[in-house]
Amino acid sequence: MAEHAAQSTHAENTRSNQGGVHAQDDKGQPALDQSAEINASVTATGSGPNAAAYNQAREAHRRDVKRLDDTIAAGLNEHSTSYGEAWPNAAAWLRAGKTKLVALTHTHDAAARAKALGKADKLAMFGFDTAIPADSGYAETDLNDKTNIYCAKPTWGGFRMGGSPSVIAIIQASTYDLNGLKGLIVHEVQHDADHHPGSQMGSYQTEFRAYWIQQAMAHHKATSGSADPNLTTQDGTKLTGFDNRRQQAIFKHLWDCGSYDYVKDLWKDAALRQQLLAQKTPTGTNMVNSPMIDDVFLALNKGQSADAVIAAARKLTVEDLKALGSSQMRGEWEALINKRFSGPTRMRVLGALGMEPGAAGVQWGLIEQIYEQLQSSKANETKLNALIGQLTQADRAILQRAEMKSEWKGLVEKRFEGAARAQMLKALGLDQ
Repeated sequence: MAEHAAQSTHAENTRSNQGGVHAQDDKGQPALDQSAEINASVTATGSGPNAAAYNQAREAHRRDVKRLDDTIAAGLNEHSTSYGEAWPNAAAWLRAGKTKLVALTHTHDAAARAKALGKADKLAMFGFDTAIPADSGYAETDLNDKTNIYCAKPTWGGFRMGGSPSVIAIIQASTYDLNGLKGLIVHEVQHDADHHPGSQMGSYQTEFRAYWIQQAMAHHKATSGSADPNLTTQDGTKLTGFDNRRQQAIFKHLWDCGSYDYVKDLWKDAALRQQLLAQKTPTGTNMVNSPMIDDVFLALNKGQSADAVIAAARKLTVEDLKALGSSQMRGEWEALINKRFSGPTRMRVLGALGMEPGAAGVQWGLIEQIYEQLQSSKANETKLNALIGQLTQADRAILQRAEMKSEWKGLVEKRFEGAARAQMLKALGLDQ
């Protein structure tokens, strides 16, 4: 079986919503079996010398699977938790199949099996190849059989593994308190929802975002100026320059947990340290784990047309639109849109995302057609005049907006001269 070499994000096994989360590259794990088939050596009922222990592990796994499945099912309609919309959205994300969710349970011989697989510092767990709500097993007596097995450190509570689809695994889900389980799922889904780059800074930022919305450090103040100037890491490194205590606490945890060596590299580089310190509170493209916002993001970043992006935007909920307009997300989205679109197309997309105030009832399609006619050297002036005749007062008000007026006047002045120019500017409401 092929060896796993994907980047993974692991969560410490504290069984509460205060659990720490850290990421690292994990080499040599069994590859994800996309067919989810378990080979013939996997038994449904134990028959070997440790059959009772094997059967107990299988029963524990069934409990873990059920706990996850029940929690996700209930979460679809839970909008009043401390996680806000990030929790019901995370449940909807997983139900939509954007990420594969698996339940991992310790094998009956977890330490011995991990050692046999060359992972003596870890424990063997099963369920890796099979998405919930399906039950699964493992080779009862063959310690070297990797089918459906993943070896993880005893402190891990779960992880997210990149791939197509990516995988979120929760370890022994039935032993979590319910709020802690929700927080862990919110955290891990965020790693998929934010589409973070693979750089060291990107890795830090995704952890910072996920940890923040998980509420694991919510007991620390996020008030600007609340950072402790005397706080140090476990190795004595003084954490100066932070803005608030929560920002500082997340960084300290990532440093101290021992699995995020890149945060030390970031700290040592003066320029990167300043960039890190500037991240006072998290920002991102999908801070609420919305599958609908993700659909818009994918349409935008796969180079689809403005019409396709707008079609995806029509499915956004009121909560999604509110999130897009928040200080945590708006800047990121405006940058994405500005990179892809300009002129009326840009404003049309912004309007569909609720980021263009006062644009209700505007005929964006008509404005876009006029824009194209003005840009084209082969424009049909009869058609252009007919289109302009369809503009409403609301349409002209948009053209008079500062961010539109200069560009549109430039288009007209490039195409027309003298009386024709003056007439066109007046028809568009740009003569003032």
